[in-house]
Amino acid sequence: MNKSLFDIEMTKAQVMGGVERTAYWEGYERGLNRRFHGEAFCTPEEHQKWMAEALAPEEERRESGQGYRDGYLGVVDLEDPANGIQILRKWRGWSVAELAEKVGVSSERVKDWEHGHIPSEDERRILDKLRSE
Repeated sequence: MNKSLFDIEMTKAQVMGGVERTAYWEGYERGLNRRFHGEAFCTPEEHQKWMAEALAPEEERRESGQGYRDGYLGVVDLEDPANGIQILRKWRGWSVAELAEKVGVSSERVKDWEHGHIPSEDERRILDKLRSE
């Protein structure tokens, strides 16, 4: 992610956070900062904690965690923020099997992502390249 895209996404998060779903957009900003600044922004332990929050039972923590995850992955869908991988796949017109082949994983792994599981660092790098094509 370059500085220009970071600034655009950060502005979007700040504007949207003033309108709706404050916890989600605060998490999104945090995740975006982690993606752009890496470990200079937060430790690997803090990063894992925030990623896990997306599955928290409490709604506000879950919203914040989903925002963090989406900001970190560089994806957002205002209607369903948990659907970033599916958005990429549908936007490109790919089936689950086609995306799985492009990333080098099983179709089941792609389905896991689409149901909220987090891609590994290597998988995320490949997904980032696919997003920018």
